[in-house]
Amino acid sequence: QEGGTRGLAAAAGRTQMADIAQQRDARIDKASELQALEMTKAKERQQASDKLEKLSLAEAEGAQVAAAEAEQMSESFKAQAIESSLQAVQGAANVASASLQPKINASTAFKENIAGGGEANIKNFMLNSPDVMAKMIKSGTLDFIGCARPSIADPFLPKKIEEGRIEDIRECIGCNICVTGDMTMSISRCTQNPTFMEEWRKGWHPERMNTKGASSNVLVIGAGPAGLEAARAVAERGYDVALAEAGTVLGGRVARERHLPGLSAWGRVADYREYQLSQKPNVESYFESELDAESILEFGFENVCIATGAKWRRDGVSRQHVEPFPTDAAMPIFTPDDLMNGAVPTGHVVIYDDDHYYMGGVLAELLIQKGCSVTLVTPAAYVSEWTLNTLEQHEIHRRLATMGVTIELNRGITAIGKDYVQTNCMFTDMTRPLCCGAVLLVSSRLENKSVFDDLKLRAAEWADAGIKSVKLIGDANAPGPIAWATYAGHRYARELDEQDIGDALPFRREITDLAVN
Repeated sequence: QEGGTRGLAAAAGRTQMADIAQQRDARIDKASELQALEMTKAKERQQASDKLEKLSLAEAEGAQVAAAEAEQMSESFKAQAIESSLQAVQGAANVASASLQPKINASTAFKENIAGGGEANIKNFMLNSPDVMAKMIKSGTLDFIGCARPSIADPFLPKKIEEGRIEDIRECIGCNICVTGDMTMSISRCTQNPTFMEEWRKGWHPERMNTKGASSNVLVIGAGPAGLEAARAVAERGYDVALAEAGTVLGGRVARERHLPGLSAWGRVADYREYQLSQKPNVESYFESELDAESILEFGFENVCIATGAKWRRDGVSRQHVEPFPTDAAMPIFTPDDLMNGAVPTGHVVIYDDDHYYMGGVLAELLIQKGCSVTLVTPAAYVSEWTLNTLEQHEIHRRLATMGVTIELNRGITAIGKDYVQTNCMFTDMTRPLCCGAVLLVSSRLENKSVFDDLKLRAAEWADAGIKSVKLIGDANAPGPIAWATYAGHRYARELDEQDIGDALPFRREITDLAVN
């Protein structure tokens, strides 16, 4: 019996040993499979890596995301996912680019290319011209074009292309003012589309104006960004409009800034509105018509909108100085207006930039092109500091430094001598002279509102003259970016003969309710 028991134990031990060996072999086999799988994945990753090196950065990021998603899919779903993606792509093409369908009638080839492991050439970059867009699609250079900022400027861009209304497209100018709302935690604006961010808050539709109010006509004085938008929008509502411009061209500040380095797109602000006004029979434009209070009273318009713009100060008053600082009359002093009017300094020019937006950097580039040597002095910690909000500051500094502009940050100017400027440190107030042959003051702007002030003094005569309202808008009211001016013009048109709803208005938000299990 004892021998039998030992035999059974031995047999059980051998069985257990066999089981252990079998499990070990299984683990080895599994490890081998995992190792083989890992080697396969490593090879695939290497192939993908080699491929990624040939792609641009944007394409590489997209390919990496796609590869990660594809790796998580089981084989049984890959084919279905590819087909679904193709259907979504085709649907997007039909909806967003219907007008381009005859020009991109390569959808079948495109689908076959994707299904066969090919790649879609999709780009999202600064491309505004609908003609260029169509050409790049038609030529096969691109399959799709992502239009983020252009769709803010004109949400109906694809529809207008489809209908052949190219002139009605508000082309994005690339100013990036739309980004500044995020950067400054305030309401975003768009230079070309004043209704941006007010679609729900104020009920402003990008393409439809509210109906005409009780009065009949409007006199708009000044054809800059604010005046042009006011005239266009009130005409759209059905008012008869007279647009009086003191100069010989429409556009005000953008008519001149568009000729500065890198700012040609600014001209689209005027071009779009000039064309729209030319198509309206209820608008008359008058050039070389600088009006005074007397002539305005004689005309007898019911509503007077004054948008006479602003001019750059010559006394240096801005952020550092709230009062003019000492200057020597022997030193040639220029303003941005002087340079845009054709004046050209010579020799070494010091730019005092206390505006901190794009103008100082742009004029530094202009002076370099004109053969001057340039030193840019700014009290700010960055060149064109406010362009941090438009995501352009790094490129502006890099460009100016590459061009040879000497940059002095955190320094102001306390006085201008005969052949030098006195600069001071913004932290220690220690001063030192800087020799130069001319000074360009890019400080702040002063409102051109004398006609408004004169008209206000004669308010008692308005009723007899038939005037029901007088409004000062745009830079003439408060100098600011171009987007602020077009917004002011549009707001004037929306609120004419309407109840003032103010600005303390809520936003509509989608609130997601969390489910409780």
